[in-house]
Amino acid sequence: MICGFVGHVEELHRFSEAFDLAEAAIFLTGQPGIGNTRLAREELQLAKERGFSTLQERAYSLGRGLAYAPLVDAFGSLLRRLDPAVL
Repeated sequence: MICGFVGHVEELHRFSEAFDLAEAAIFLTGQPGIGNTRLAREELQLAKERGFSTLQERAYSLGRGLAYAPLVDAFGSLLRRLDPAVL
């Protein structure tokens, strides 16, 4: 955990437990302004420390009408980094 992280300790603990059991994806959602971004940074760091591959995306109001916009955003960044031969 990053030094100086305050709050959302219970949520971070639950993500730690979920990483122990993870076989798929973990999603974080919440109202704007409650610390989602900071919690997500902590969770991503924890996942990377445990050897997980991670994807990150942000849901913007622009994508509300597009059901898969967050997934396209997250996986699009991964696919753009891959060697064309791997694709």
